[in-house]
Amino acid sequence: MFKIVNGASVEMGASEAAAMQAEWDANAAAKLIYEQTEAYKDKRRAAMPPIGDQLDAILKGFEALKADGAMLPAELDNIISDWNAVKVEYPPPL
Repeated sequence: MFKIVNGASVEMGASEAAAMQAEWDANAAAKLIYEQTEAYKDKRRAAMPPIGDQLDAILKGFEALKADGAMLPAELDNIISDWNAVKVEYPPPL
């Protein structure tokens, strides 16, 4: 195994090469563990609609329930009121 020192290729000693290989192996093991246990979260996040679109759809659903006479918790009713006020203040372009 070689390394670059001052622009020149230099052969590593046995212990240095073994340490480098151990570091590579540890990184490979960590990457494998990540792929097996955590990577699905990144893949799901990338595939799902933006959180703003998700929240907009949820609030529209609750707004429809409210229009049909459903009683909503006061906190949710306030959020819907605030949400509608923002939509009035900043309408989409024509």
